[in-house]
Order: sequence, then structure tokens, then C-alpha cells
Amino acid sequence: MWYESQRKGLGLRFINDVGNLMDHIATNPEQFSAIAWGIRRVLMKRFPYAAYFAVSGHLISIIAVSHQSRHPSLWNSAVNFLQEPTYKPWPVSGIL
Repeated sequence: MWYESQRKGLGLRFINDVGNLMDHIATNPEQFSAIAWGIRRVLMKRFPYAAYFAVSGHLISIIAVSHQSRHPSLWNSAVNFLQEPTYKPWPVSGIL
């Protein structure tokens, strides 16, 4: 991982922060504003990354966790996949 190669322990901090972000989303996903097509975004505090997710009833689908400098087409393609009729979201409960 790039962060770990920059400073020992930084990669683990990044992974922990992503986990904390997922917990934060699971606790109250509706607190984050929808940015497009019902997709919501939450920013990481210490790293320049954002998580994009969708809420459908009790299900939360993480679409992408990407660097904020990346072009939005990265997660737009994931949104198109989610709109496919064969897509079935996984339940979040028990995963986090």
C-alpha cells in the first residue's frame, strides 16, 4: 500500500479510518447529502478520499472509495452497474 510505503503505520491508519467511515455510514446514512442519482458521499477526515454509497431500505451499497482527485466517472460506472437488473445488494448487518 502506498501510504505504508510513505510512513510505517500510515497504511494501517488508512485502513482503520476506512473502517470507521463505514461504521459512521452504517450508523446514520441519511445524514449525508445525496449528490446525484440518490448517491451519497462522505469525506474522510485525515485522507483525501471519499466514499460513495446508496441506501435502499435497510441496505447500504458502497459504490466506491476513491481519491478526491479522481474523475467522477470512476464511480459513475459503478452507478451504471448498480442500475443493472441483475444487481442484488448485500445486506450490511453483520458485516461491520
